[in-house]
Amino acid sequence: QVPNVRQGLLVAQRPGEAHADALCERTQSDEKLNAVAQRWVVPGRLDGACAHIPTFNDEERRFFRLALARAWGMRAFQQTSTSLFGSAASPGCVCTFRTCKSYYRLENECAELLMLAPAVKALEGFNTREWAARYSSDKVTWPVSGASARAPVRLIGSREEHLAQVRALIEGATTSICVVAGYAHVESPDHSEIILKLLPAAARRGVRVRVLFDALPFKGQHNAATQWGMLAPLLPAQKNRTVVAEYLTELRNEVESCPEGTFRVAFFEARCAEAGYLVKSHVKLFAADGRLAIIGGSNMIPTVMAGKNDCDCLVGGTAASDLSTFFSAMWLEQTGETLPAALPSSTPLPCEQNIVWHDTSAPFATGSSRPSILGDDPILAASVALIDSATEEVCLCYGFSGLMAPLVYALSRASARGVRVRVLLNSHFSCDLRPPMRDLAAGARALLLAAPTAEVYLTGPRQPGDVREEEVEAFVPYYPEPGSDECFRHPFTFVHGKYIVVDRARCSVGSWNAWARSAFHEAELQFYADSSSLGTALAAKWVEAANRHAARVSASDLLPGGIWAPLGCFLCVPFGTFVHDCLADVEAAAVIG
Repeated sequence: QVPNVRQGLLVAQRPGEAHADALCERTQSDEKLNAVAQRWVVPGRLDGACAHIPTFNDEERRFFRLALARAWGMRAFQQTSTSLFGSAASPGCVCTFRTCKSYYRLENECAELLMLAPAVKALEGFNTREWAARYSSDKVTWPVSGASARAPVRLIGSREEHLAQVRALIEGATTSICVVAGYAHVESPDHSEIILKLLPAAARRGVRVRVLFDALPFKGQHNAATQWGMLAPLLPAQKNRTVVAEYLTELRNEVESCPEGTFRVAFFEARCAEAGYLVKSHVKLFAADGRLAIIGGSNMIPTVMAGKNDCDCLVGGTAASDLSTFFSAMWLEQTGETLPAALPSSTPLPCEQNIVWHDTSAPFATGSSRPSILGDDPILAASVALIDSATEEVCLCYGFSGLMAPLVYALSRASARGVRVRVLLNSHFSCDLRPPMRDLAAGARALLLAAPTAEVYLTGPRQPGDVREEEVEAFVPYYPEPGSDECFRHPFTFVHGKYIVVDRARCSVGSWNAWARSAFHEAELQFYADSSSLGTALAAKWVEAANRHAARVSASDLLPGGIWAPLGCFLCVPFGTFVHDCLADVEAAAVIG
């Protein structure tokens, strides 16, 4: 492939084939974007209707098994110590036992470690401070500034509404449905219904259905379902393993039973050309007929665990057609199949007449990140510019985070200007992944040291086993016994939304998480809008989530080994030194000050 940049569009072009355009922010020069575009090596071909289910190679399998043996051994040791001597005697970090619910969950954690390990290795010795300097105020712009494109937008209000919208898009589509998801929550009955029933039904009535999952998580799911052979009945979560195995079989059967060319499923695979590590697609998109699209943090639909605390927008008009065009380029690069031009269907979807838009004509832009060892991230640049534009308030919510220097310093500048800075993050009490937890706590601590008046809230206990509705205010969590396990047993809400809203008027919503992975390892897709109606709704969403599910924390609460921060272990391994270099610089500045 010979990608190039033309008029702000990232073009994936094959000799002798039509090109497809994908919107890409021009926060860097065309030359820089062009260089970044050429940093991926992809298989670029799909043979048959459904690609082969991705599996671990021998080296990956060895890594996984060693990591899992280590994690299971540590969990067993901690469980035994706790049962014999009490919870206060539980040794080591909380990641393998107290904040991880089961041995089965540890398989997912070790698969995540496997996905990250090559990129982490490639970043050894990387100069994070030089990298952060690329995102200074004078080098970034807000993508919507001067934008002429406008589109209707609605903030989806709940999981139930999201499910209803997806079903309506599928049932009403007449020409095309395109889906991108980083993860497939195959154990969810709603996910299975959509993939194995509703989408095949649409394909059988002539709708062109294309689904692109990321390959890396599927490797872990396939491994969990198949690696144990005859030992599987003896292992925990056998029902889950059976569900996954049946899904993987049914997926191929359903796709191949549809009329030829109507339903195709592929798995995203790309490798950083210079460093050799695998890149992950974290993009989330659901679009129908080029007329309506859902963009945000949900992998097709929100999980039950996140509920209404994911964040997705329904968009129409030019925004929907632009996002459909983005999909066409992504699909072409991954499979070699050129899709028809993503022009909006002339026939309105039946559900369109019932949509109550938050804004019927919002100025907007869309952006994507194309990670590589170069570390160029247009969405990070847009986020810094957005925060720098604040005059009154910044509300930031991220399902996963490792606040690094560009974001910490932008938020610190805003706080110094008198802007109210409000940050809502998860914690190891609520997150479904252990590897990011050390970076999450360290990044939040760096922000509080750099901007002491910032309001930082983490999802977790207010009192033992109790999450109460109350005003967002500072408080000290109370535990009857230091180190008690009681505070770890409550099923805390997972706030999976990924958004920033500034002055309740400028908004960024999408799949992007506030960490360095998006620049180096995970491809993302984002929607930006200037809209006071959408901004007001997003700010209200932030306040409700903080009121219901989060505790305000201080910098001292986030010291390693405290109630809010893991002590550190091989599971919660930092992604490079981005967060910890920032924290060290902030701590040094505080000492000098």
